[in-house]
Formats: sequence, C-alpha cells, structure tokens
Amino acid sequence: MTVDLNLILQFCLILLILALTVGAVIFILILIDLKQITKRVNREIKAVTFIVDMLDLIVSGMHMAKKKFSDSNIGRTIKKSLKITKEEE
Repeated sequence: MTVDLNLILQFCLILLILALTVGAVIFILILIDLKQITKRVNREIKAVTFIVDMLDLIVSGMHMAKKKFSDSNIGRTIKKSLKITKEEE
C-alpha cells in the first residue's frame, strides 16, 4: 500500500486550516473579553473619581467656611476671647 505524498500534504493542509480557524476564534473571544473588562474598569474608575471629587468638594467647602468664619465678627471675638484666656493662664 503506497501513500501518495499529495494526500498527506492535503491532510496536513486541512489540519493547518482547522488549527488557524480555532486560533482565530479564540483570538476574537479574547478581544471581546478584553473589551468587556475595559468597560468594567472604566466604570469603576469613574466611581472612584466621583468619590474623590465629592471629598474634594467637602474639604474645599470646609476651608471656605473656615475662612468666612475667621473673617466674620463672631470669629474675631472668639479669637480675642481665646487669646485673653491664654494670656491669663
């Protein structure tokens, strides 16, 4: 029984085409998965930056309130009274 070289090459070519097709499908699935992961990471980053922005807003509001309070008459009188109590001690 003789095996023709052309049959062997055709069989190897079919196997190669099947392997390349499976590889292409796996590559496409990986790309789709990466796209979904990227979307999820972007949502989480947006949530974290929103929290940081809110904390920044709160802190800047506290600084503005402190500045307004220290510039007001009540703030000056409290500072004077604290200064007087420190000097008495």
